[in-house]
This record gives sequence, C-alpha cells and structure tokens, in this order.
Amino acid sequence: MAEDEIDAVASVPWLTWKSVIVKKKKVHYLGTSRQTLRRKELKSIEEKRREVAVSELNKDTSGRKEKEFIRQNKLNQWKEAVEKLKTILNCTISNDSSSMKNIEILKHRAVYLYLKNLIDGLNQGQSSVNAANIIWLGKASDVYRPKAIVGWAEQFLEYGIISPRRQGCHIKRQFFLADEDVKNAVIGWSRDQRSESLSLISLKKFIEESIVPEYLSVAGSVSEGTVRNYLHLWGCTYKPNNKDIYFDGHEREDVCIS
Repeated sequence: MAEDEIDAVASVPWLTWKSVIVKKKKVHYLGTSRQTLRRKELKSIEEKRREVAVSELNKDTSGRKEKEFIRQNKLNQWKEAVEKLKTILNCTISNDSSSMKNIEILKHRAVYLYLKNLIDGLNQGQSSVNAANIIWLGKASDVYRPKAIVGWAEQFLEYGIISPRRQGCHIKRQFFLADEDVKNAVIGWSRDQRSESLSLISLKKFIEESIVPEYLSVAGSVSEGTVRNYLHLWGCTYKPNNKDIYFDGHEREDVCIS
C-alpha cells in the first residue's frame, strides 16, 4: 500500500485500529437442545423395548424348560408305576390262591391301561375313557368310571396302592322306627284315639314328643313321608270311616255291655 493511501486511511476518524483484542471464551455445548433431548428419549425407549424382548425370550425359554422337566418327571413316574402294576397283575394271575377280589383286579388293570395311554401321548380324558371301555367292555358310565380310574391312578402314584372297595363292609344302623317296641307303642296309641281325631299329623306329633325322647334321649323330628312308609310296613291301611258289618256272635253275653 502506498504511503498516500495509508495516510488517507489514518485520517478517517471512524476507522481506527484496536491495540488490544479481547478474545471471547469458548462456550461448551451442553446437549440440551430440543432435537438432542428427543433423540435421547427415543434411544431410551428403544433400549427398554430391547430389554423387555430379551426378558420375555428368557422367560419363555425357562418356562419351556420347566414344563419339559415336569413332563419328563411325570413320564418317569408313570413308567415306574406301570412296571409295579405289571408285577402285581402277573403275581395275581399266577397265584390262584390270591386274596385279591375280581373288582380289585379290574381296578388295577384299568389303572395300568390308563397310565399306558398317558405314556403313549393321549390326554387324561381320552386315556381314562379308553381304559374304562376296555375293562368294562364298553358298558362303563360316561362319567363315573373314567373319573374313578383317574382317582385310583393318582392314589397309586402317590401311595403305591389302590384302596380296596368298602361297599357292604360298614355297620348298618337300624332306624328307631324299625324297632318292634316302637311299632307296638305306636299301634297301641292309635287304638286309643278316636277315629275322627286320628291322622298322620297327630301320629307324627306323638312320635316326636313321646317316642323320640324315650328311645333316643334327644329331641328330634321325622317327616310325614317316613311315618307313612312305616305305617305301610306295619300293615296299616287306609279305609273310609263308616259303619262296618257285624259277625255272628256279636250279641253274646260276654261281649255285650249290661
């Protein structure tokens, strides 16, 4: 630049050179802008989704493993029970003097077939119905026999035995109206009543107030149907209340009132 030009620039009053230049401090970016916050939020949501997916996958895998373990454990129990039942049935067939009754043999055979069906992959309902139809030749009840077989199998798996049938082995309790003394007391009371006042309700009241406390030593009641049934058992019959015929000898001196 020529000297004349430098002098011209220096002579301009508003164009001056600063001797000291103040440097501005650098401002660090804090990452608080709207777009940055939104980006961080989306990233956090995506990470949570991945964590949930991984957790569900692990849970499903552990659940399948647990179910498979339970299934395998049950399968081993069924196979062991089948071997025990096979031994029991073979001993029963080979031993003619076995004390096991026919119904007990059928119960063991039914459980044996039921467990075999379970091992083969049938479900509980199909296995029990199939075993019931084979053992009882298709004459089994649609509900009772299959349900009973399932109960016998659970009992055998838990305790190793099937409880014998107790039908007819319990002590029979006699109803107090079947007692001969009660019959005589009721018939004697009915003979003392006037025919127009004798009814099923009055007889029921007599039994509840006199017979029950005397024979049972406690208060109790009986139904009208029960009283009616025992009246038939005692030979009582209903007939209209009218004049009856007379027989020869009704005017004898020993029967006439003087």
